[in-house]
Amino acid sequence: MILCNVNWLLQIEFMFPV
Repeated sequence: MILCNVNWLLQIEFMFPV
């Protein structure tokens, strides 16, 4: 589950880089 959450966060980072 942790990896899935991390992957989701990474996708958000790539889509909305700050």
